[in-house]
Amino acid sequence: RFQDMGLDPEEAQLYALIDGKRTARELLDFGALPLDDARKLLYALRCANMIHFAPPDAIRPPAPQPIVPRPPPVPNIAEPEAQDLRRGTLFDVLGVRPDATELEVRIAFAALAKENHPDRLGPDASAEAKAFAEDIFQQISTAHDTLVDRQKRTEYELAGAQRSDGDEVDRILKAEQRFREGEALLRQGNPASAMEAFAEASRLYPDEAEFHACLGWATWLALSPDVQAAAQARALLDKALALNPRIDRAYVFRGRIARALGRGEEAYAEFEKALLCNPACTEALQELRLARRA
Repeated sequence: RFQDMGLDPEEAQLYALIDGKRTARELLDFGALPLDDARKLLYALRCANMIHFAPPDAIRPPAPQPIVPRPPPVPNIAEPEAQDLRRGTLFDVLGVRPDATELEVRIAFAALAKENHPDRLGPDASAEAKAFAEDIFQQISTAHDTLVDRQKRTEYELAGAQRSDGDEVDRILKAEQRFREGEALLRQGNPASAMEAFAEASRLYPDEAEFHACLGWATWLALSPDVQAAAQARALLDKALALNPRIDRAYVFRGRIARALGRGEEAYAEFEKALLCNPACTEALQELRLARRA
């Protein structure tokens, strides 16, 4: 019958303490369950004829043993993760998808609230543990209250979209700034520092082909002359052309690397490709003039 009831670990722990010597008050004070839940469990056990309550004067334990309170459980959400909740979205807090229905939000909240309710810590939990549990529960409650309210959820989603757009603009502007710094460093004859600037620009905005092209050229200048440096630079230039097959500078850079490695015909073909992409590409025109004179 015990197994049929499907008791959870806290309920089973309280049930195990029922030995005919402890009073109902002692069991309720144990702290494994919230007070109301403990009362309901004792009532259910009584209705199932699994326990019986004796008259107050019938219990005469020789020496009542004090009940050692259950140690505070480890919260379901680890502390670093709980701290990260504020940096995530309300959907992340509840562990649901952004398109979750109201019912899915309520179900997720119910499960998390049961696992992380501050009352589960018991009366002997430290103030720090209680504050931590209350903080987690407050975040869970805020997420629930916002996402089940249609108007609040719409306002939250609109605000999130605006923040995302703003973050995207800031990221692109910073990438452009680092790219310009890289170009200035190249003109100053500092390819190693330019390579770092172009690398950061590419990381901030990886969809810009020119950033990868200039990173490839700076890599060659900083590490050349050898075949390995050429391979690294060529991979970056190929990536740039995969993003934008008509970026003339990438072909110019590939041509210069080929020429430095003694591959004249290959270099000439690359410069011609640059002109096909941009007939006004002065760098390609200059390189072709030099190649014809040679």
